[in-house]
Amino acid sequence: MAKVCKTGMPKSAYDWDNWLDGQVWELEKGVDFHVRIISFRSMARNTAVVRGLEMKTRSKGNSLFIQAKEKS
Repeated sequence: MAKVCKTGMPKSAYDWDNWLDGQVWELEKGVDFHVRIISFRSMARNTAVVRGLEMKTRSKGNSLFIQAKEKS
């Protein structure tokens, strides 16, 4: 049964406030996130869109490079 949460929304496991600051970030699977890279890429893009941003991504090995920017 659903119930009211009196402590508010749980905090995200990811540091989106920093990672979406416009800089290029290298995030490493197994360190910064624990899902498949393709899944995390999708999650990053969705989070950016919800915040009104665009997202660039590149992957190399176990790393995903992300950069958020204002929509043009």
